[in-house]
Amino acid sequence: MEIDVNKLRQGLSDPERLAAFRKSRVIALGATEEQLARAAWKDSIERIHIPDEVAKAARKMFDGLVDRTLKTHGEGECLVVHAATGAGKTHILNRLLKRQDLASSEDAQGPIRPLLYVRAPSPCNLLTLGRVLYRKLTGVGLPRSYETHEVWEHLKYQLYGQRVSIIVIDEFHHVLMNAAIEKKRTVVSTVKSLVQPEPVTDADADPLVPYPLQVVLAGVDEVNRVIRFDGELSRRTPRLTIKRLHATEKGLKRMRRFIESVERALGFPGSSDLSTDDMVRRFMKATRGYRGRAMHLIKEAAFRAIDDATARIDRKLHLAAVFRDITGLGPNANPFLVADIDTCPEVKEQIWNRLTLLRGVGTADGAVGPVEPDIDVNGDDDIKGDREVLA
Repeated sequence: MEIDVNKLRQGLSDPERLAAFRKSRVIALGATEEQLARAAWKDSIERIHIPDEVAKAARKMFDGLVDRTLKTHGEGECLVVHAATGAGKTHILNRLLKRQDLASSEDAQGPIRPLLYVRAPSPCNLLTLGRVLYRKLTGVGLPRSYETHEVWEHLKYQLYGQRVSIIVIDEFHHVLMNAAIEKKRTVVSTVKSLVQPEPVTDADADPLVPYPLQVVLAGVDEVNRVIRFDGELSRRTPRLTIKRLHATEKGLKRMRRFIESVERALGFPGSSDLSTDDMVRRFMKATRGYRGRAMHLIKEAAFRAIDDATARIDRKLHLAAVFRDITGLGPNANPFLVADIDTCPEVKEQIWNRLTLLRGVGTADGAVGPVEPDIDVNGDDDIKGDREVLA
């Protein structure tokens, strides 16, 4: 049976009806009150946000991006958020998506969409991306006969007509993988045309004249490298680069502070002792120093502890099992199982990149794409370069 989506949306405009509608899904699954309580607890863990230096840098850059949308002339900005797999890019983007000042609305002229967010599918090219953006914006698809330039021409009119200010494209590397150099340059040129639209004369009779859009591109380090193909755009592109912490005194301190904050927000009655010196070193070894990965491990371990009805997260029972399931590594290479963490071999970056491969982000021969080497200045210092923040 096909439902009338527009009618349903109108009916759910009442908050009480909306809450009942959402709860009915899990009630239909025969969930008990205990199961619903556990699910609510897990949802609260999903919403944990730690305002560390990475989050603060992102907030400052997002604030600047939103302020820039007030301009009606000149050039916009292309913000690149790039990092290794699991470093926390999507979580950072979610903070931008939840801003109330970017909520959609409607007036006599139609819908107003300050922010348009899509996740690039895999596989993807410029044509596919244009179609995805168009459908997300309008709810309908374009004719299959349309070529790339026709799709983007129609898309731009919808962008300006619906008064979009910011476009966010997550997993942007999907558009770049396996593409020839010239195709990558075409992708960059298309992004540039949104940020730096062609000027129009005062005599232009079309009311839908182009204005500068702000574009956020998120993905692995390939995104940053490709933007550098256009020197003019690259010079106008701030970067938020999430770098790993190293096992120095400063790096260990930062990881400990992060884990302490996470554990306080978990809500277990007993202490899981996640931030002891030994445990911090285990997390550093398991995650290669990425706090986003540490958050993922803790979250999944917490879910298992909740299902087991235990008062705390157990290192071997929960964390070691999660790490094993993610990486496939045996007990001698599992940082949460070895007796002495110093004897545990280094977890290779390729192990974490398997998560990327599962999402379809690989090269034609199945290998992981090139990984930008870590920038290491004094081990783990934040580096502030020319319009670039490395956290």
